Amino acid sequence: MKSRSIFQISCLAAACLLAVAIFVFTHVPNEQVPRLIIRIGDDKFRHLLSYGLFAAFLFAGLRPWQTNPVKVLAWVAVIGIGYAGIDELTQPLAGRTCSLLDFLASLGGTLLGGSLMLVASVISGHWFKRQSDGPKA
Repeated sequence: MKSRSIFQISCLAAACLLAVAIFVFTHVPNEQVPRLIIRIGDDKFRHLLSYGLFAAFLFAGLRPWQTNPVKVLAWVAVIGIGYAGIDELTQPLAGRTCSLLDFLASLGGTLLGGSLMLVASVISGHWFKRQSDGPKA
């Protein structure tokens, strides 16, 4: 049980670190974005990938507090959409452009990452196992 909670806290910490990294890199002037980030691919793909990872870690971290996986996905979607909106709306303060297409790519990444985690959880049967259940006779 303890290793499970360490895993979930680690996932939430990873989601927080990703959120900070996303915010920093989307608010840095384009010419100062590290080449390593630029090499990942197209701007929209980077939004999709970063928000997908953010959503996956968030889903894994929020899982113990909710028994219904669809509700976990809903929370992940609300948090991801809210964060993507704040991210895009604050970019003009740093001299960047607020982009509807970037927001949609971030939204797509959030829904994709969360949905993949939902499917993986249901397929693995994790949602149907209870910690208090012992071996079946």
